[in-house]
Amino acid sequence: MLPKFRKVAEMHESLNGRLSGGVAKCLRMQGKCLYYIKRYDEAWMLMNQALDIAIQIDSKKQIVACHKQLYYLCREFKRMMNERGDEQASTLFFRESLLHEMYFSEKPRLAELTVRYEALRCDIMQQYYMNKDYDNVIRIATSLDFHDDTDPNASCLVYYYKAQAYVKLENYPMAKEAFFRELELRKKYLGWEDEDTILACQNLGVLHSFCNEREEALACFREAYGHEVKKNGEDSEMAQKLLQYISVVES
Repeated sequence: MLPKFRKVAEMHESLNGRLSGGVAKCLRMQGKCLYYIKRYDEAWMLMNQALDIAIQIDSKKQIVACHKQLYYLCREFKRMMNERGDEQASTLFFRESLLHEMYFSEKPRLAELTVRYEALRCDIMQQYYMNKDYDNVIRIATSLDFHDDTDPNASCLVYYYKAQAYVKLENYPMAKEAFFRELELRKKYLGWEDEDTILACQNLGVLHSFCNEREEALACFREAYGHEVKKNGEDSEMAQKLLQYISVVES
């Protein structure tokens, strides 16, 4: 069956391009076959490729189907980690299975946890980040829908970890996009009175500075400085730090 689905996927790709429902379905079916013969790592890779395509073309049917298969893979990985005695990895896969379950179950078991959806996702990303598994940080951030208005602070943290993962992988354009999104969310929902909004503006400025984007960096640092002085005065530690950044970029 695997060669058959691979051949059909290649046919769909040659006719309709990589971003098509046919390619997504064939990749998912290949992953499903690999799951049944217990080649779980390969199944995981293909399922996530299928999900990425389904999201880009907004194929609801394929998105739901991919999440369902990824849910079962997470459950299998959880079982394997239990057998190895790796409690941390087992818990991580269990929590991720709950995220995937959101997409196909009428009564998802999130009630088992005391955290909200975005907070759960942020917690998973943080664990992946601490394990230096940056690809999985980005995967979690991009393969699941955001609910910014439900828990804005947690959503901001999701964008923060996504940005930091891109920085670690030296993908600076995508890191800037994530930092910018975090800043916009913080300004909209939390305002400049929240110190993390000022910090988010500083972080974006630091990345602009690192990429030799002088004007953009100065704009960020000056905006953050103005709000910090208004909030805590010129002598605050953050205000002094921002002044140093401005001085370095101007010199």
